[in-house]
Amino acid sequence: MRFPVEITQIVKNVCRSFSTKKLHPVSHVIFDMDGILLDTENVHKQSVTAVASKFGKTYNLDLRYRVLGAPEFDGAKMVVNELNLPISVEEFIIMVHAFENKVLSNVGVLPGVDRLARHLKKNKVPFAIATSSTKESFDLKTSQHKSLFSLFDHIVCGGSDPEVKNGKPAPDIFLTCASRFPDQPHPNKCLVFEDSPNGVRGAKEAGMQVVMVPDNLLSKDLCTEATILLGSIEDFVPEAFDTERVHRKTFTKIVNDCGKVFPDDLSLQILGKQEMDVANLIIDTLKLNLTPEELLEKAHIEEKKSLNNLRLMYGVEDLLEHFHRHKIPMAVTTSSSEDSFHMKTDHLKDIFSVFHHVVIGSSDPEVKNGKPASDIFKICASRFPENPVNSKFLVFEYSPNGVIAALAAGMQVVMVPDPILSIWYNMSTANATYVLNSLEDFRPEMFSLPPYFTGS
Repeated sequence: MRFPVEITQIVKNVCRSFSTKKLHPVSHVIFDMDGILLDTENVHKQSVTAVASKFGKTYNLDLRYRVLGAPEFDGAKMVVNELNLPISVEEFIIMVHAFENKVLSNVGVLPGVDRLARHLKKNKVPFAIATSSTKESFDLKTSQHKSLFSLFDHIVCGGSDPEVKNGKPAPDIFLTCASRFPDQPHPNKCLVFEDSPNGVRGAKEAGMQVVMVPDNLLSKDLCTEATILLGSIEDFVPEAFDTERVHRKTFTKIVNDCGKVFPDDLSLQILGKQEMDVANLIIDTLKLNLTPEELLEKAHIEEKKSLNNLRLMYGVEDLLEHFHRHKIPMAVTTSSSEDSFHMKTDHLKDIFSVFHHVVIGSSDPEVKNGKPASDIFKICASRFPENPVNSKFLVFEYSPNGVIAALAAGMQVVMVPDPILSIWYNMSTANATYVLNSLEDFRPEMFSLPPYFTGS
């Protein structure tokens, strides 16, 4: 599908909030390897199937999924016993290795893995591997991908590590992996990527959140324990587990200090609104004994502790560089105050220098009404020198209020919503021109903008 309007201006909303689903901020990431980082599960399945067939046995789907994620010896023992194979567990492992050794050194990296690993490294997020493979098997599988695997902080090979007493679904391997980060994070600060039910149970037992990327044939009934279910690592949105959910964290603390609870639905209502509107809404809803000015002063004090360390969202830097290189005029509209905007962006001055101008709604006297009113987008459009008509603008937004405002201004809107808007999701995104999981997924040519990778 191609949108026939040639968009000549880009308006980017810099102020983003986070989801109301109970996803907890994390600081460290742990990856399973087989079926998550490397496309090895099919190789293993084919090898076990070949060995079983030599004895007239069938390696069925039910058995396969019970073996998934188990340490090598435990999985082999399960297959030998359940299929009544006339060989020892050790002999079975030798035969499977003979098949695997022919192809495992050429196994491929799964889609999205390289990008996510380099994104985590760039943003200094510690990450490691917890695999049930032996060290020998790990070395064979990764021999063609040493550059990628050198990015990981450490590797725990449960099949040969003396500290891992029990295999998945026991939590041992994940607790051991977490303990080997230099700062030894609490398990609830670790996010695990797994493909097997055994792995998910082990990670949950360790007290960690789990992103599950299951085999397509795996029954969804076996995936219910995961925190989030994805079809591919390419679909992962890191900011869903961002370590700094600043605005919600700030207002939650202030409200708690007042003896109140900051409800989930209120965080949705304040998305995209100007600061004073946010303060009034919170005070009126929760009956706080504060003036709007007092609430905002407390919020600014809290936010100063973390706002100057905010990171760019996934895909932002590449997109801005692309637009800048092709001389597409860009601007920012934000409902932040001027002080808040500078706190958020002063460490990113090089990035924000590509914008023609910035409209700061909470401080700008021309912006009479906050989102969902259209004022801020109309003001932003009017400040481009060539004064283009509103239909020539493309807006990037994350909040329902922002989408409503941009559409009211006569502009098209790409919405990158909070990744888990729960039951609100379909209702909140229904009117957006286009909805994406991440700016990484944006394709400029859909709006007749220069495509990526043109070589120009």
